[in-house]
Amino acid sequence: GARTAAINISSEIFEFPPPWPSTDRYIGKGYEFFTVGGKKMSTSKGAGIGFAKSTDYAPAQLLRYMLTKTRPHAALDFNPSGTNAVILLYDRYDKDERIYHGKEKLENKDELAKIKRIFEFSHIGKIGKMPHQVSFLHCAITIQAAITTKRAIELLKKTGHIPKKISKEELAYVEDRLDFARKWVNNFAEEQFKFQLKDRVDVKVPANIKKSLLILAELMKKNKYNEKSLYEEFYNICEKTDVEPKEFFMWSYKVLTGKEQGPRLAPFILTVGKDKVIKLFKQL
Repeated sequence: GARTAAINISSEIFEFPPPWPSTDRYIGKGYEFFTVGGKKMSTSKGAGIGFAKSTDYAPAQLLRYMLTKTRPHAALDFNPSGTNAVILLYDRYDKDERIYHGKEKLENKDELAKIKRIFEFSHIGKIGKMPHQVSFLHCAITIQAAITTKRAIELLKKTGHIPKKISKEELAYVEDRLDFARKWVNNFAEEQFKFQLKDRVDVKVPANIKKSLLILAELMKKNKYNEKSLYEEFYNICEKTDVEPKEFFMWSYKVLTGKEQGPRLAPFILTVGKDKVIKLFKQL
């Protein structure tokens, strides 16, 4: 393939040794394939993406992390389209970042040393202090609700995901993640991760569900909530109105977005704004 041809050109035409693990005659044991959804990348079939282009969709340190975390001599299978692979990659990176900075404990010393080494290989130069982490999925939800990065930052400050006073460097880190989240939503995300808040209710809701959503609207109007307390309130309402939580969540999504499922309901409501949600529920 391309690697074999490149070795021949390097050694026979330019008389230059090919990069490790190849020699002038063999590809070498360390060489393996990138696969996309189990299929090998193929430039002739247009399947794949160049590394220079890949940094348009993910930060360089995340890509290096993905490479260094994959064990040697193993094919690296990664498919950003129509899967939650990107979300899981960011979650793993964030977890290891917390471990590296001592924000999350890991008792296994060998595993700790391994994670720290991988994290160091993922970065060029000195690693700065622990940034303010906002999960990639929450960034994807926020950027869809806010439309602009500026408005998204305002929402993240309002919901307490980032402090109101934040340094330029830390702010730039969050803005970059919001930008990558927007690109992921626009180019790769499954439909379940995409949403648009409706401006009117166009579904017929069962009486018991209607009652539970109207109760929620009244409670949100009177009280202040964070993600945890609002999530707990959902179950309190379900218990009072004898509604199955599964049905409560499904109809909430249908009223708000027209879909039967979506992002976690509590942070979603707080992100798009309680007032907008109350207005929709009052239309029932």
